[in-house]
Amino acid sequence: MRLFLKSIIFFTLATALFSTPCIHAASADDILGVWLTPESDNGNAQIQIYKEDGKYVGKIIWLEKPLYTKDNLDGGEEGTPLLDTRNPDVSKQSRPLLGLKMLQGFTFRKNRWQGGTIYDPESGKSYKCKITLKSDGRLKVRGFIGVAMLGRTSIWTQFSESK
Repeated sequence: MRLFLKSIIFFTLATALFSTPCIHAASADDILGVWLTPESDNGNAQIQIYKEDGKYVGKIIWLEKPLYTKDNLDGGEEGTPLLDTRNPDVSKQSRPLLGLKMLQGFTFRKNRWQGGTIYDPESGKSYKCKITLKSDGRLKVRGFIGVAMLGRTSIWTQFSESK
């Protein structure tokens, strides 16, 4: 029985030690700037994160595929800017994705940005979100429902003109 308990304790500690992602000791404004999201239905996007009324927010400032195409007419006309057509609020379905505020209400606490929400224009849904800065300088953006364990993580890289 004693060996069994020691094994459980060892396994628990080893799992905690080796599964913890490398998080960089961040300062509050390290999140400011332009970030490149991974590939999605509309290609990559650039999100500008800035401060507004003391909170961190982010908006879409560039889309790899900003216009409706013959293959993607999801509520739009070919050659016109992509709109927020999947938003459940009908009054918001005609707003363009470029300029759309998708991160809202974040504060910096305990080495991460939390207390905010992320909007996913591909699904039209908003989720609770927390953001951490990894040791390699990328952002770990985790959107979730209820608890962080029930969610999806996306890794964003800081955009640089020289890349």
